[in-house]
Amino acid sequence: MSEVVNKLDIKYRTVITLRFIEGYSFKEIAKILNLPLSTVKFRKHYALQLIKDRWLQMVRDGDQ
Repeated sequence: MSEVVNKLDIKYRTVITLRFIEGYSFKEIAKILNLPLSTVKFRKHYALQLIKDRWLQMVRDGDQ
Protein backbone atom coordinates (compact mmCIF):
# COMPACT_ATOMS: atom_id res chain seq x y z
CA MET A 1 0.00 0.00 0.00
CA SER A 2 2.82 2.45 0.79
CA GLU A 3 4.10 1.97 -2.77
CA VAL A 4 0.77 3.26 -4.08
CA VAL A 5 0.78 6.25 -1.70
CA ASN A 6 4.41 7.09 -2.49
CA LYS A 7 3.58 7.33 -6.19
CA LEU A 8 0.93 10.00 -5.61
CA ASP A 9 1.61 13.55 -6.71
CA ILE A 10 3.16 15.46 -3.79
CA LYS A 11 0.07 17.66 -3.26
CA TYR A 12 -2.11 14.59 -2.69
CA ARG A 13 0.51 12.60 -0.79
CA THR A 14 1.05 15.51 1.61
CA VAL A 15 -2.64 15.69 2.55
CA ILE A 16 -2.86 11.90 2.99
CA THR A 17 0.27 11.86 5.15
CA LEU A 18 -0.81 14.76 7.34
CA ARG A 19 -4.32 13.35 7.79
CA PHE A 20 -3.84 9.62 8.19
CA ILE A 21 -0.25 9.27 9.40
CA GLU A 22 0.29 12.46 11.39
CA GLY A 23 -3.35 12.71 12.55
CA TYR A 24 -4.02 16.37 11.76
CA SER A 25 -7.57 17.61 11.29
CA PHE A 26 -8.66 19.07 7.97
CA LYS A 27 -8.63 22.56 9.47
CA GLU A 28 -5.08 22.07 10.73
CA ILE A 29 -3.93 20.78 7.34
CA ALA A 30 -5.53 23.77 5.62
CA LYS A 31 -3.65 26.10 7.94
CA ILE A 32 -0.32 24.23 7.56
CA LEU A 33 -0.56 24.23 3.76
CA ASN A 34 -2.17 27.68 3.54
CA LEU A 35 -5.04 26.27 1.47
CA PRO A 36 -8.82 26.61 1.67
CA LEU A 37 -10.49 23.85 3.67
CA SER A 38 -12.45 22.79 0.58
CA THR A 39 -9.20 22.24 -1.36
CA VAL A 40 -7.79 20.02 1.39
CA LYS A 41 -10.97 17.95 1.48
CA PHE A 42 -11.00 17.63 -2.32
CA ARG A 43 -7.35 16.51 -2.38
CA LYS A 44 -8.06 13.89 0.28
CA HIS A 45 -11.07 12.59 -1.62
CA TYR A 46 -9.23 12.54 -4.94
CA ALA A 47 -6.14 10.90 -3.42
CA LEU A 48 -8.21 8.13 -1.83
CA GLN A 49 -9.88 7.48 -5.19
CA LEU A 50 -6.46 7.27 -6.87
CA ILE A 51 -5.20 4.91 -4.18
CA LYS A 52 -8.24 2.69 -4.60
CA ASP A 53 -7.96 2.62 -8.39
CA ARG A 54 -4.22 1.92 -8.38
CA TRP A 55 -4.55 -0.73 -5.69
CA LEU A 56 -7.27 -2.52 -7.63
CA GLN A 57 -5.14 -2.37 -10.78
CA MET A 58 -2.21 -3.93 -8.88
CA VAL A 59 -4.47 -6.72 -7.62
CA ARG A 60 -5.79 -7.36 -11.14
CA ASP A 61 -2.24 -7.45 -12.46
CA GLY A 62 -1.13 -9.78 -9.69
CA ASP A 63 1.40 -7.30 -8.27
CA GLN A 64 0.22 -7.50 -4.68
